[in-house]
Amino acid sequence: MAALKYYCREHDVSPEQIVALTPDHLPEETPAWVADAAPMMVESTEEILDEAIANGESVEDLRQTLDPTPDAHDQLQKSVQADRDEHVTTRADVNRNREAFFSAKRAEDAYKQLPLHTRLRANLPNRFGGIEHPLADVPSSDEIDGPRKVEEVPRAVQHSPAAKRRDKRGIVIDKRLLAAEDAADEAVDTAETSETLCHRLRDTPGAHQDFLYAIDTPDAHTKHKPEEDLSESLEQTNQRERTQKRDVSLGL
Repeated sequence: MAALKYYCREHDVSPEQIVALTPDHLPEETPAWVADAAPMMVESTEEILDEAIANGESVEDLRQTLDPTPDAHDQLQKSVQADRDEHVTTRADVNRNREAFFSAKRAEDAYKQLPLHTRLRANLPNRFGGIEHPLADVPSSDEIDGPRKVEEVPRAVQHSPAAKRRDKRGIVIDKRLLAAEDAADEAVDTAETSETLCHRLRDTPGAHQDFLYAIDTPDAHTKHKPEEDLSESLEQTNQRERTQKRDVSLGL
């Protein structure tokens, strides 16, 4: 109980919110037998994550479960971000790849045009008369993927997540954004571990970024009602049309 109170005081949470703790959460002076005696103790943060993911039905469920254990929350967030960086390619990623490839190619071509003795010296140690290698700051083309076409790689949704736009009182009518939001909740509902969660997020462009926003934003997905978004948007459009017709009839 003392160890639990220590943790709750340090992280400003109530004991009722704690689902599980690892030995790393406790003060260094905590006796080793506590880990065996306390019912909320588990061996690793992965166990906390897997339990939360297996029981959660939406990103909001997951957020509420993990908020009282900040390191578990942060670990999942980093895992999803790393998965997004590895598996999702945006137009900007392709442009960076293309520029890096051609920069290396230009440097390599310039190197080949150097006199033979200069190229030989560039491959010698300084003590034997060597000089700084012309390609010292540029990776070789062998180390860089060739320039890829955008249509050959999955594109992430380029706009802000639907929940973020909704929080800013924006109207969401982009079906891709709403699909990404649904996919993020579906991934939590069907996944059992953080690995399977990341795998399911890959299936829908934009699901990673929607998850990353919602896991940090209270009630981000509880406001998700696409039909209301669409009806409100249609009503605003109709209102604009009525205003324009009135202005025309008045000669404005």
